[in-house]
Amino acid sequence: MTSAPLACAIEKRVAELWDTSAIHSLCEYLRIPNQSPSFDNHWQQNGLLKRAMEIMVQWVNDQCLHHVVQCDIYEEAGRTPFFLLELNDEKTPDQPGAILMYGHMDKQPPVTGWKKGTGPYEPHYEVPTGKLYGRGAADDGYAIYSAITALRTLQDQNLSHGRVFVIIEGGEESGSVDLPHYLSKYLPAGDVFSLIVCLDSGGPSYDRLWITDSLRGVIEGCLEINTSSDPIHSGLGGGVVPCPFRIARHLLERVEDSHTGKIKLPALHADLGSRTSRLEAACNEIELAEYLQQFSCERIDLSWPNKEIAVSSLILRNTWEPCLTVTGIDGFPPTIEAGNVLHKSVTLKLSLRIPPTIDHEEASVLVKNTLEADPPYNAHVCFRPSDGGNGWAAKSFTGCLADSIEQASMMYFGKSAGYIGLGASIPLINQLQQISPRAGVVVTGVLGPESNAHGPNEFLHIPYVKKLTACVAQILHRHALSIIR
Repeated sequence: MTSAPLACAIEKRVAELWDTSAIHSLCEYLRIPNQSPSFDNHWQQNGLLKRAMEIMVQWVNDQCLHHVVQCDIYEEAGRTPFFLLELNDEKTPDQPGAILMYGHMDKQPPVTGWKKGTGPYEPHYEVPTGKLYGRGAADDGYAIYSAITALRTLQDQNLSHGRVFVIIEGGEESGSVDLPHYLSKYLPAGDVFSLIVCLDSGGPSYDRLWITDSLRGVIEGCLEINTSSDPIHSGLGGGVVPCPFRIARHLLERVEDSHTGKIKLPALHADLGSRTSRLEAACNEIELAEYLQQFSCERIDLSWPNKEIAVSSLILRNTWEPCLTVTGIDGFPPTIEAGNVLHKSVTLKLSLRIPPTIDHEEASVLVKNTLEADPPYNAHVCFRPSDGGNGWAAKSFTGCLADSIEQASMMYFGKSAGYIGLGASIPLINQLQQISPRAGVVVTGVLGPESNAHGPNEFLHIPYVKKLTACVAQILHRHALSIIR
């Protein structure tokens, strides 16, 4: 067990490294508009992904870590950049059971609506609140800084961390399509990892270490409806020619009950089974107001239509039930330019989250068949799936790993660790798990109340990331000690 004086030394050193070094480099990274390839068709020409990666790796080199085996950026033709750091440990040179740490550095689009004084590529550190604003701050630019700060802190305190591989990819927001190639080419073959740490998640509060124990899968695609060869005067054609948006509404109703938001397709629902008890335990740790704080939705009544609301039902709906979101629309002009026109077509970008245990490929086929069958008015209807991936459900946390997680949370937060599912999707977790199926997997991160990844006003909560980094350091050290024994 880590002594209280040593824990204080770890926490102090972590804070120093963030304040004097990591925040400055992270701000440089935040200024780069390195959108993920799905949102930037010219990413190969403009080199922004590589530039952002180079800023991070220069900072890594500046940390002067010991026992570095390799520290390289790999960038192959047509593929996003990939960073790999391998560290040995003189205290555990020949021991099995390496650690794999993961993060990503590609960004979502900037979007509008940032509050005054901030912007997607104008980093702003609001010292009184501890919030560092900028696109990619919390998702997931901080990850490499947290991982390396944890490792350097252990080395500065002469503490073991074991053999560690840190990987940072440049295409997570686009489905991690290049990750399997890089993993198979540059990581050691065989079942060599005993612990995988993914720094790309979060929890409903900043008062404890939150561990993600499930992630939903996702299906993304475009639903296109075409009714005529040309736009028509809405007065002359209305009542005769159907509006393509009305057809879209009708088709979406096949999948989702628009009154309740429930997904109608039984095959897209899953049984929690024995996981119910863990979900209930998580619900007991969270107050309703605290849980809702993360969504910035004070103006609406989330109890509608049943006028009942409970943390347990909200968490269940967010983590283990499917849901549909329309994320984009083509074919209609902005309202300022909209005349009395019956448009010929509409295309909706759909994002369908599915339970952790549902196969996304089978679900995608089902959704496509449901939307395209028997089209109203014999209109042209086509659903084109794009990105997608399976969810993930953790194995039970037991033994040394569970103890180290609990000890870390108690030591640096003064509260027990929390375990909760995340409604978002990180399909790569399955890819990482397949490398070493027996490895323990710790998925955690800084996405907390109002941190607003993917939206305006994204921020990194600096006090929380410091404590999280200290927790990660302790978990790595405890894992190394368990291998020595």
